[in-house]
Amino acid sequence: MSEIVVVGHTDDVGSFNSNLVLSQERAFSVVKFMLSEEFGDFPHKEVVRDKITANGRSESQLKYAKNAKKVDRENSRRVEFKFRLKSDTEWENVFEGLDR
Repeated sequence: MSEIVVVGHTDDVGSFNSNLVLSQERAFSVVKFMLSEEFGDFPHKEVVRDKITANGRSESQLKYAKNAKKVDRENSRRVEFKFRLKSDTEWENVFEGLDR
């Protein structure tokens, strides 16, 4: 099954559980905005609506500074998009008409 996963992340400040809630809310906010009228229409919006999910990861995948010893808190607070598409054709159909 193909899907688009929006993944929210946090830094290491606060408890794991509170960061899990925060990261989930962060990912959900992005999905909600993408599917809103404010974001606008795009080709195959209904397909995206059926295939998109929001997941929170709390502080489980922190980013580190170049010296790899100190957490890069600013870059740890982020949202990532992961695309799991079955075929190149499906990829092309979802993004048809978008400027790349």
